[in-house]
Amino acid sequence: MTRNLTPIFVGAAAGLAAALLSVGSVAQNAFSIALFVLSPLPIMIAALGWGPVAGLASVTACGLTIWQYAGLSPALIIAATTAIPSAIATYQAGMARHGGDQAEWYPLSSILLTLTLCVAAGFVFVGFIIGYNDEYARTMGVEMVKTLAEADPQFALNPGSTIALANMIVKAIPFLQPASWTLVLLVNFWGALHIARRSGLLQRPKDDFPTLLSMPWLALPLFALAVAGAFLSGGFGLIAACFVGALAMAFTIAGFAKFHAVTRGKAWRAVALSMGYFTVLTIGFPALFFLFAGLFSASKNTANSG
Repeated sequence: MTRNLTPIFVGAAAGLAAALLSVGSVAQNAFSIALFVLSPLPIMIAALGWGPVAGLASVTACGLTIWQYAGLSPALIIAATTAIPSAIATYQAGMARHGGDQAEWYPLSSILLTLTLCVAAGFVFVGFIIGYNDEYARTMGVEMVKTLAEADPQFALNPGSTIALANMIVKAIPFLQPASWTLVLLVNFWGALHIARRSGLLQRPKDDFPTLLSMPWLALPLFALAVAGAFLSGGFGLIAACFVGALAMAFTIAGFAKFHAVTRGKAWRAVALSMGYFTVLTIGFPALFFLFAGLFSASKNTANSG
């Protein structure tokens, strides 16, 4: 009896830990933000190590804890963007088709696509909760510019420039939030796999991320549709932007994975990887190279599937 309840207890403890890490972000300092970034990790470890029951228990405990101490809206937001995508991705990671002595595990590429779509859908849901529309976004953009100006007097802008920068922020937020959180969840997923495997809790064999981490062919038409929809105004454009951001980050990550695979075993690998990451972090624009590499990799999956 106690053994049957173990996944529930473990999941509940993991959900409580995730909730505490999430709620701590209200402090808005570097340490609390770092803890917030790690909030998906307990849920993922519990689901990987003790199965889907633990994952469901962690999602429930996380949502109820945040609801109790921070309110319903924060609970729904954390559940939609963190807890549920984490539980779904780790549930898929534990799926396998058994045939004889071999087990065919759920492919890493499909897990990446599912995680990406869950993140995008989660932020769309968040937009409905907070009433994110053009007027709200424009007001929020102006307030963000004013905050920057108060923090740094040299940043003070004239009214025209303030509105222009606010409009740019309005366009960027629905794209950047899902993109950055897709990266956060994938890094946590990789870490959870590593921790669960080292702890002897994971049956899934080790995945070679550089060669297996790619987007499936289905992601290509979805990305094209999202990019086209992002040019629309109003709510449809904001929804499409969420999917563009999440999918673009996933393709970029897949491009980085192929970069790791191509340079494997090369004498100049360390230099190439260092330059690649450095230029993306400092300049940003070279990330387009890895985005296109991820798109090309998915197109090869299209050819292989045919």
